[in-house]
Amino acid sequence: MVLTRDIRKQKLGELLANPNAAIANHKLWYKGSSNYYPVHKVDLSLLEYNRHNGRLETEMQSFLSEHDVDDTDYNREIHELIELLLWTDAENRNKATKADLALKGQQNPAIVTADGVIIDGNRRTMLLNKLNRETGQNYHLEAVILPDSYADDEKAIVTLETQYQMGEDAKVDYGPLEKYLHAKRLHKSIGLPVKTVAELMGVTEGKIEQYLAIMDLMDDYLDHVGCPGIYNMLKEESGGTKEGMFVDLALDLKRLDGRGRGTVIDWPITDSDFDELKIIHLDHIRMGGQLSDTNKRYREISHEGAGKRAFFAHETIWSQFREGYFERVEPKTRSLDSLDKFHADHPEFSSRQKAALAREGEWRATVRQDLMHNFGSASDLLEAQVSEAEPSRLLQKALNYLSQLNPADPSIYSDESNRNLVAEINTIAYEIRRNF
Repeated sequence: MVLTRDIRKQKLGELLANPNAAIANHKLWYKGSSNYYPVHKVDLSLLEYNRHNGRLETEMQSFLSEHDVDDTDYNREIHELIELLLWTDAENRNKATKADLALKGQQNPAIVTADGVIIDGNRRTMLLNKLNRETGQNYHLEAVILPDSYADDEKAIVTLETQYQMGEDAKVDYGPLEKYLHAKRLHKSIGLPVKTVAELMGVTEGKIEQYLAIMDLMDDYLDHVGCPGIYNMLKEESGGTKEGMFVDLALDLKRLDGRGRGTVIDWPITDSDFDELKIIHLDHIRMGGQLSDTNKRYREISHEGAGKRAFFAHETIWSQFREGYFERVEPKTRSLDSLDKFHADHPEFSSRQKAALAREGEWRATVRQDLMHNFGSASDLLEAQVSEAEPSRLLQKALNYLSQLNPADPSIYSDESNRNLVAEINTIAYEIRRNF
């Protein structure tokens, strides 16, 4: 049973009021001053795992979106989910720490709010809970109890929380997506200025601005694919994330924000071109896979060579690439069922998130051939445009491609557009031959 915040606050208040209950004092910087606070042995049932633990932000935000949970709600399901995530996030390290706790006991005090929300010590509390279940003993958390409830002074508490999560006392590194979510929360939800966020997270103000811009793109992407708030959709099937693609896109959009001024691009970029570039990028990020492998082929759209070796740097190539996307890919994307309808039609998926993953797989299977063909065609044009190769090398490459075709393959003749392509090839070959 998970106790309500009011009951937890009452019990912790009684503990604070007992002059003989403190077991030590601990110096803490809180609300702009350094003071000694009493340390108490807190029953684990009076504690609430912090759902905003920065290292779990991706999973927790996805869960909250999935279940439409209010920010103040806390129940057994959330409690057990956070406990599971804390354990699996660093299982080997947790096993070692659990053994150390059993042998030596807790060496440093945790920090909790007046209503029991854990500011520092989530992982230790999880391990102590495990020890209680495994040994039948009654371990307590030794902790400083702040004078404020979590909601009473959220800015001050979140500032303290971040100092411990990302400062010198951080025990486990953040995941690749969590720093963006944490910067967004500190700046946009809590209202801390960029300078303060930078100081708390130990990076420059410029880096925080970059985090926020990338986070905006990630949110735009989730809106684009119809999965707002499901941040697990920013992960790749391979186990990695799409972070690198968003980093590159943010850099490209910043560089091109002057609509080409000061860049290698010499054609007039309109606001519409800029918006379409972003939309097209989002669907290529969505495809991921072979576009985002170690070769990072997606960079050919607008990033490679600071934009010089990119489709967007050449008006003719970009125009053909854009036209192919809006003719072949975008209509299929537009016709995809909404996530709600897809989930309703596929009750075999136990959660909205699982339905979203299946829907993305269906989308990739539907558009992959057209998207990759369009990308490949633009890539070939780009290579011919910027290559310093001799004509003989280009001719040899054309011959190599044509040699892959089997004239007896009926699929060549089933597509009427191939007739026009063959005619164009014949025309070019005839003109070259005629000039010898």
